[in-house]
Parts: sequence; C-alpha cells; structure tokens
Amino acid sequence: GSIVVYIEGDTAYLVNMKNSRAKNAFQLSYDATNTFAGFTNLREIQGLRLINMINTTIADNFFEGCTSLVSIDGYERWNVQNLRSTSNMFASTNIPFLKLGAWDLATNTNFSGMFANTQLSELDLANWDVSNIESFAGMFQNSKRLQTLILKAWETNPNASYQNMFAGCSLLTTIYTSPTFKVSNNNTSMFEGCANIMGGMGTTYISDSSAYAKIDSQSTQGYFTSDENVGTFIARLYATGSISTTFDYSSNCSY
Repeated sequence: GSIVVYIEGDTAYLVNMKNSRAKNAFQLSYDATNTFAGFTNLREIQGLRLINMINTTIADNFFEGCTSLVSIDGYERWNVQNLRSTSNMFASTNIPFLKLGAWDLATNTNFSGMFANTQLSELDLANWDVSNIESFAGMFQNSKRLQTLILKAWETNPNASYQNMFAGCSLLTTIYTSPTFKVSNNNTSMFEGCANIMGGMGTTYISDSSAYAKIDSQSTQGYFTSDENVGTFIARLYATGSISTTFDYSSNCSY
C-alpha cells in the first residue's frame, strides 16, 4: 500500500524502487489518508495514473495542505467506486481546475471539506450520484475564487449535513442543479458570506439560510439555477475557449 516518490525540485514523480519512472500500478491500501498531505513546496505531481485505488475506501486529506500544488495528472480515470470518504481530499491546494466527470462516487458518504480553501474558479461535478452522502459540510468552504458550480442531476439526502457547504465563497455566483437537490431547513451558515450568489430568476443574497437551497423560480426564491439552463453557460465557455482546460465533458455527462 505504499508509494515511492522521486522529488526533483518542486515536482514529484511516481517511481519504482530503482528510482526510475514507474511502469506498474501502485495498489493503495483501504486507507489512503494523508497520501500527499502537507507537501507545501510541491507544485506538480506526475504519474498519478499509476495509482490503483480499487481497494481504497478512505482518501481523506489526500492532497490536503499542498498549498503550492498547481498541477496533477492521471487522476481523471481513477477507479474510485469503493471510496466511502473523501473528506478534505483537495483542501488547501492551489490547483486551478479539476476534471472529475468520470469519477463514480456512488458509495461515498462523506464529502466534508472536499474542495475547501481551493483556488478553483469553476467546477463540474455533473451527474455524480450523491444519494448516499451524509455530510456535505464545508465542501466548498472558503474557496474564494469559485464562481460557478455545475451540480447537474444531483439527488441529495435532505437530512444530510450541509452546514457551511458554500460558506466563504465570496465570488460564487451560479450553482446549476436540479429540483432533486433537497435540503432540510436546519443547516446553519450554508451560504454565509456568499454575497454574489444569484439564482436563475435573479434572486440575490438575502441570508445564509439553507431555506434558499432551491431552484429560483417566479414563485419561490432560491439561490440555485436550473440545470436545464447549463447549456447557455457551456456555450459561453466554448466561445471563450476555456472549456478545454476547465471542464471534463466525458461520456457520462450529457448536455
């Protein structure tokens, strides 16, 4: 379950025991907590495609605290189908974009802090099966550059924890999702500090209450925008040329 890493300057390479670039996969154990956590000077990790996570159930704090990390490759097609917890997995990293559209996290129960304190500006988590998640607490908290989230077709457990889910995301403007994203009204500070949030019909910030975690409509005030309108946003990305670097529109994401 251990990984051998060769660090040259501010770049980490997965290697074999002879200190050459690895050719065979590294099988992680069931608990991969803190795998790369705390490498504050690390800017790049290459060869993550060699990591086999099929037996891994816990990936808490996997990259957490890698405050200089701006580039990782090979993680996009990880088989994460047995993960049960990804708490703080990407927290406090400097990665500007992530491609996670192919991840199957249907058995996961814990997203708390998963993208907290990141430098992401947009994130596409469309079509993720989140029906078993028990905690979304602080999932995006204090990601102060985050502007757009695509949570297309999310079907949530209303009784999960949503406390501080978007708190501190001061630039967050648009959250695309569906009516199946349901939240009970007892989650405090869900939108605390989201001064720029705007629902699809123009509702702007009123309070941090989870009561506004619903699709904005002519009859109901909410901070969410219907994912039926996400195509307009995607068209704009194509027009600006940013879609190729920011979003992962893989085969499981149908727009």
